[in-house]
Amino acid sequence: EEVSTRAATVSELLNQQEITLAERDEISAAPESGLSDNQQIDIKRNKSVEVTIDGTERVVHTTGMTVADVVNQLNLDKGSEVSLDEDMQLTAVSDELEVITPKDVKLIVNDKKKTVASTASTIKELLAEQKIKVDDNDEINVKVDDKKDKNVKASVAIEAGAEVEVIDVSVKTWDETRDIDFDTKEVKDDSLEKGETEVETTGEKGERELTLRQET
Repeated sequence: EEVSTRAATVSELLNQQEITLAERDEISAAPESGLSDNQQIDIKRNKSVEVTIDGTERVVHTTGMTVADVVNQLNLDKGSEVSLDEDMQLTAVSDELEVITPKDVKLIVNDKKKTVASTASTIKELLAEQKIKVDDNDEINVKVDDKKDKNVKASVAIEAGAEVEVIDVSVKTWDETRDIDFDTKEVKDDSLEKGETEVETTGEKGERELTLRQET
């Protein structure tokens, strides 16, 4: 906006234009300073942005114009994940800005170890990020400090410093027929002489079908 004024100072000009500065607003010239011809005065209004960083909520006060300005102000770790487009104007932001900072995770896959910086919140996301495929037979173990949980589900959340071990388990199944032995039952019979025996029914071996499973 371009205005003509007889005001002698920036403060007088603001009063004439009924412009009030809030505590966190920024102005390019001191209010008590004098005015000059064709002088440009920039005012940046403070905006309060709700931000969640790794699950912790906070309010960020900024005079920036875009999400990128807030991100720069937060001085986030390289590789942090931001929920909104950084080119978005803050005046258009209606949702909370969510930030996930990368955490170091030790990943062990078939005895091969490496440490990765990841913004994944669950084991499933971590494995997808690292392009590691698992099936229902594979075993996933998670160790945090001295506590180790074996054969956990992929939906389990990841903590910073966790050790995630993936064991590739191969399963082989096959069908097999096995004999079933019969039992012999002796029954006392007073009609027989002492020492004599008689087979009433001849036993026959049976069969059973089994499905066997081998894990390696």
